[in-house]
Amino acid sequence: LSQTSGSSTTPRLAISGSSFYAIWIEDGLLYYRRSTDGGLTWGTKTALTSGGDIYGGSYGISIAAAGSYVHIAMSWRDVSTVDHEIYYCRSTNGGTSFGSWVQLTANTTESRMPDLEINGSNVHIAYADEWPGNWEIMYKRIGDYGSGSVLTRRLSYSNPGISYKPRLAVSADGTLVHVAYVDDASGNSDIY
Repeated sequence: LSQTSGSSTTPRLAISGSSFYAIWIEDGLLYYRRSTDGGLTWGTKTALTSGGDIYGGSYGISIAAAGSYVHIAMSWRDVSTVDHEIYYCRSTNGGTSFGSWVQLTANTTESRMPDLEINGSNVHIAYADEWPGNWEIMYKRIGDYGSGSVLTRRLSYSNPGISYKPRLAVSADGTLVHVAYVDDASGNSDIY
């Protein structure tokens, strides 16, 4: 999918019907491709960012799709900022084009490791944030298929430990949101 002489890492894939959506980090940028025939053929490789710095590792980007909506979250540092923040964008036309990036966090500390899930008209994002003074798990819910109001909640209270690497799952009916994460408050890294 990447077909580059540079370095491509952190692949993520979302599927909706017979459409496949792939994102990855390549030479510091976020790239995207889609297939509308179950992965047999793929469209043009497209850069979704043009500068800045995406938080690397296996927890820097996330993608989810349902129907004609494709949602992406990433931890990104603009060239004018010091810290990584959580950014979000979406496609409403099956991944043909994407809207502008929306900055969801605006702290003087790091916001990283977003995980994104969708169910019905709600977009759910969990991430690790240094804002409360140490790393904690935060949650955002965006209504109206990603264009509505944003609800923010702090989910963990780990002091003196740190909480990080959240993963989301949403029940089929959309009424329950489950979050698992790593926490080292006990002195070891444990799953909560």
